[in-house]
Amino acid sequence: MVKNIPLISQPFLTRSVKCYGGHVWANGSIEKGYVSVEDGIVTGTYTTPEVEPSLKGLVIPRPINAHVHSGDRGIKDMVRRHLKKGRSLNNIVAPPNGIKHRHLENTDDDQLILDMTIYIKEAFAAGCGGIVDFREGGIRGLRILKQAAGEIPIRAEALGRPAGLSYDPVELNAILDRCSGISVSALCDWEPSELEKVAKHVHGKKGRFALHASENIRENIDDILELGPDFLVHMVKGTDSDFQRLAQENVPVAVCPRANALFGLKAPMDKLVRNNVEFALGTDNAMSATPDIFSEMGYTLRHHSRHINPDRLWHGQQLVGKKIINGQQTLSGTTGERADFLVLSIPPERFHEALAGGDLAQRISLIMADGRPFSPEELIEQKVDRT
Repeated sequence: MVKNIPLISQPFLTRSVKCYGGHVWANGSIEKGYVSVEDGIVTGTYTTPEVEPSLKGLVIPRPINAHVHSGDRGIKDMVRRHLKKGRSLNNIVAPPNGIKHRHLENTDDDQLILDMTIYIKEAFAAGCGGIVDFREGGIRGLRILKQAAGEIPIRAEALGRPAGLSYDPVELNAILDRCSGISVSALCDWEPSELEKVAKHVHGKKGRFALHASENIRENIDDILELGPDFLVHMVKGTDSDFQRLAQENVPVAVCPRANALFGLKAPMDKLVRNNVEFALGTDNAMSATPDIFSEMGYTLRHHSRHINPDRLWHGQQLVGKKIINGQQTLSGTTGERADFLVLSIPPERFHEALAGGDLAQRISLIMADGRPFSPEELIEQKVDRT
């Protein structure tokens, strides 16, 4: 809620307050307003600026990228060559012998850290506030992600994965000591009894559990839900009755339309919307798409305009994206928290149009991350790859 305030007295102006905006996206709508920040902390959002604005524009939250695999950036050219030769999705991504998994296993740590650092910097420079990484490779994969993310002011939320396809309680405990949960490839890749043990173990440790579902073939939704997932990824081959079950159980889905299209698949936007299933977008594998979530939103709106409009997509990306990365569904205000937002050089009435255009990352005037401001000029080195 944007508040009105009276004119401020001169003693107040001696504080180190900075003011941003003109218009603010807050709780589902764009309103006239300014965000005030002092020593990196949001002090309020007001209709009247507390001080002369440091930067005018449209203030929006940094969006969440709800599903990534950051480790396979180094094989994106190879993957495209294999797709041209008719290789299947399973040939590329299925464990344990898919091209991606061989790459992750055989590439040295330093190269993977470099590739993942570039990828995370690309996500940050494109305005992303957090990524949810299905981090393959067991303990090694988590360690590499932590080194790659380093001091980049973006939340790199890892859901770890066992190195093999069998239940190992010692390995699971070690993984859960280092991240908030477990993500696995798919029900169809596992012996059902082994995956049931994994899920039960994770829930017993109060961890989060997620998995890919019905990506390339339809999988039994009841068997999937028996595992108690916090969220699913893809559901490309799901039926309307499957999505009705997800709505009943309040299980959200992370969908990745650009990556699906690369592999000849179509994201199930129509069924998600028709059956009132919560969803947020992700960009999936680093080998298949850039981590620019605004590009993902633009692609989705251009290719699925019959089923989703800009307002619903953006609102859901904020609400459900936070649920997927935090386990909580909230759009509470940020007063008293460290400043974390974008300032866009765009008129508020053109926000939805620009969202559909997919180029909002190029309209960023300022990234406020962890209470610190970053200008586009400071991010030039991080904008490595927009293709």
